[in-house]
Amino acid sequence: MSADAGSRARRVVALTQSRSLSSPLPSGWSSPLYWRRTTTPTAQEGTSTAFTSSQLEEIGTWCTLSPELAQVRQEARRTYFAEDDPRPIHYWPGAGDRVSRDRHFLGWFLFSFRLAAGTQPAELAVSRLYRGAIQDEALQAVRNARFVLAIVASVVWGRSVALELEDERFDIRSPSWSRLLRRENAVMTHVIPIRGPHVCLPGPGWLKWPIQIGPTMRGQLTELQLDPIAVERLLQSRATPEEEKRAQEHPQDANLAEAVARMTDAAERGGRTALVLSADAWTKLVLHHMQQNSAMSFAEEIVHLQHRLTPEALAGLADLVN
Repeated sequence: MSADAGSRARRVVALTQSRSLSSPLPSGWSSPLYWRRTTTPTAQEGTSTAFTSSQLEEIGTWCTLSPELAQVRQEARRTYFAEDDPRPIHYWPGAGDRVSRDRHFLGWFLFSFRLAAGTQPAELAVSRLYRGAIQDEALQAVRNARFVLAIVASVVWGRSVALELEDERFDIRSPSWSRLLRRENAVMTHVIPIRGPHVCLPGPGWLKWPIQIGPTMRGQLTELQLDPIAVERLLQSRATPEEEKRAQEHPQDANLAEAVARMTDAAERGGRTALVLSADAWTKLVLHHMQQNSAMSFAEEIVHLQHRLTPEALAGLADLVN
């Protein structure tokens, strides 16, 4: 991600968080320092059932507190938060508090991080917490978890939210999501399948993207699928003082001809020849979109001209609507 995009992104309000995973210990468990089952497994533990949100909470709590993962967890945090990077961090508003950062890390650690054996920490937690058919169901769910950027297509109040990613559709079973999200919202989240590939639970640390994504950009969402670490770098908006200064220096064009010349030079140097337009063409384009109701229509037109969508472009679009 470019420094300019990172600087612009800091002015965006990122709405985060679903409900906390810091729930009390599951019934029948002793101190979290030992993670030892104190009750006898019931017959139900051998009965096949869909993976549940309470199991997801148990897995998240185990991975957060288990001494077995203590050293790995510490090393993973250094990687995820880039603790060796000396540049200062300027988190997007709403994303830099301790709870938000820990939940984003937890989602990545559970499902995207890999242990030395090549397995997820979530898989290790399942092997420690469950047996029989319940273990099989849980393993299938966590192994097929994905991190996606998708659009809210519909909401069933008090029950679920439907997400769309181009031709894919995910039915997210979450009462809390149904109260927090609305149609057209863009969401970054791990999706954990519980019944087939598209009936899912949301993972911890989901993020509501702060700008609306219109129809043109929705058709290119597969090109914008970021991994959780890339999202964290975007939220951190790291920059040196020199980069900060350059990002804050806005062009001072005396007239349209100067502006077009500057944009043409930048487009040619960046290999974006589709953005090399005449002054008359830019005038018509801007005037046309000034008459539109959508604040994103002009931005979408620029993306369409480039014939591609990039993480930098999406971050930069936030500057056009704030």
